[in-house]
Amino acid sequence: MNALTLDPEATRATQASIARARAAGPFVDAHVHPFDVLVGGHRYRSRPDRPGVYGAYGGDYQPPRRGDVARDPAAREGGALSPELAAKFFLLTVRRVYAHTGPTVLADHLELAHIDRCLLLPVTRGGDDGQLGLMSEMFGDDPRFVLGACVPDTVPDDRVADTLAAMVDAHDARVLKIHPAVSGIDLREAPCRARMERLLRAAGALRLGVVVHGGLSPQAPDPEAVAFGALDRLEQVDWSLAGTPVVIAHAGAFGYPAGEVGERVLPALEGLLGRHGNLRVDVAGLGVEAMAAVLERVGVSRVLFGSDALYYSPWETMVRLALALESAGFDVVDGLRVIAGRNPVELLGPGEKAPCDGC
Repeated sequence: MNALTLDPEATRATQASIARARAAGPFVDAHVHPFDVLVGGHRYRSRPDRPGVYGAYGGDYQPPRRGDVARDPAAREGGALSPELAAKFFLLTVRRVYAHTGPTVLADHLELAHIDRCLLLPVTRGGDDGQLGLMSEMFGDDPRFVLGACVPDTVPDDRVADTLAAMVDAHDARVLKIHPAVSGIDLREAPCRARMERLLRAAGALRLGVVVHGGLSPQAPDPEAVAFGALDRLEQVDWSLAGTPVVIAHAGAFGYPAGEVGERVLPALEGLLGRHGNLRVDVAGLGVEAMAAVLERVGVSRVLFGSDALYYSPWETMVRLALALESAGFDVVDGLRVIAGRNPVELLGPGEKAPCDGC
């Protein structure tokens, strides 16, 4: 057995637990990117021969399959390569995993992981790049997919609330996505903190949940922005302003070695969760060791399932979560029912709109 992959027998054993947990009610993946948000440049065309499949480069679409599961997905992202080689490895990976997208592609991934619905998150860079419109065109008529929205960083502060409301009206967006590293929000700066708080107020007035990138962003378009989502920056914000669930993606641990999560991330995360009752975390992009550390310190009541697909496999993430629950001393079936079932539904909510007074 490769030391970087999970024991195949342990992986198979989790399948029965996942299926039993799913039998109690639908599972939701609360962190999916139907389009690459870091590299860009993909131009998709529909495949008449494969309904629901859109291709960027031609070539046949091969549905995902269950196979080896990495203990830590970072081990498949270049590991100890130099920054230059890691960047090249990342580009190749993005080109491969985002060669195809669409309802059929995502549904194939979700089915493997016993997931019924997912939240699609756009991340705009610069002006409106059309991601939300394209998402709505591809996925908007399919009830398995819930759309999120991202306010472009070029929108003036006094237009944030109206812009977000228009996205909700046009596309029934249910969640606001914020990625500080991509949008250039440096929370050490007062104007950036003010913009973040304006975004939170606008989301709260529209009764939208919020998902904010947490941790480092090694492949950020601007190298100066790599740490914009680190918890020492997120601590500068009054997250209670939203009044709706705010999810710190990756439990604030993205980009950190698993062995450093307990010391460098979790104390700050516990402080944030203690100060803001509406804060939650997801486990997207984390390995078994990091997930288990989060669960031991946070518990299950404020943790959501998120895979960060298509960058990561929902099936592999579900297996890692099951094994992390076992490692942290939780009942696997009960834990999955809460993390993949109950908690994500709280985030998505009904999405009704309310007047935005003073956003």
